[in-house]
Amino acid sequence: MVAWTHWLVRRAEEMVMSAYPLERTAESVVGLTPTNRARTNEFGTCVEPKAPAVAAPDLRQEVAEGLFYTHTRLSQNTNKTLEASSFLYGLVELLSEKGLISVQELEERKKLVAERLIAQLKEKGLGVMLQDPEEDKYTFKDGVKIDCENRVHLCHATCCRLRFALSKQDVYEGLIKWELGRPYLIAQDKDGYCTHIERGTCRCTVRENRPVPCRGYDCRNDKRIWLDFENKVVNPNINRPDWPQCELREQSHEVVEPIAFATAQGRVQVCESS
Repeated sequence: MVAWTHWLVRRAEEMVMSAYPLERTAESVVGLTPTNRARTNEFGTCVEPKAPAVAAPDLRQEVAEGLFYTHTRLSQNTNKTLEASSFLYGLVELLSEKGLISVQELEERKKLVAERLIAQLKEKGLGVMLQDPEEDKYTFKDGVKIDCENRVHLCHATCCRLRFALSKQDVYEGLIKWELGRPYLIAQDKDGYCTHIERGTCRCTVRENRPVPCRGYDCRNDKRIWLDFENKVVNPNINRPDWPQCELREQSHEVVEPIAFATAQGRVQVCESS
């Protein structure tokens, strides 16, 4: 009797689905087909639904593309607002100080105010970060050869704890993960390491598709990692959980330049300095 009742229920479901094709289409989109909908077997035991046939990475890619459009538009609006605010704040300050202005004075003050506002935006993590200028990572030729295999036991692949912005190419390709809360910085796990690094071996799991900063970064003169590159003397601070921020605090009295790599177009910022 129980089996007969369940058969009637399933038959009713099929009739409803055939009468409402749009509902069936919507269900098929999210993977709720008759073969994976929650049901019971002939013994009355509940059978868990099967996983949707649509792969999770496909959904992430769609979401990433949608967020990319949203973030791009927000970034454009932020740039316009920044420009307008710079003019306004500079004008107000000059009017307050002198009571009259000149175009040259306004322009100079605008630049100073813009730098101040940009620093505030970075401190609060606002805005969208993308590589600028951008190069094709698959034709990038300006990288340096570092004998990482002979040094990783000392440096522990600390360079993979540095933050940098991805390129549009990386985002559209959809293979390199980025921080959803801070677009489009390379994604990092709770230990501070890049999410694409293999723990234990420090092997890059996306080496063939790695971003330009990973290909072009030169650690030889980065004192945050090597106190003496030639003699393989590492900076002991790399073992601190707050590295590299601790380096910036200790050197706050100096002008600390963001990590950059050389390209044919000049120097490109690839890492946050704050």
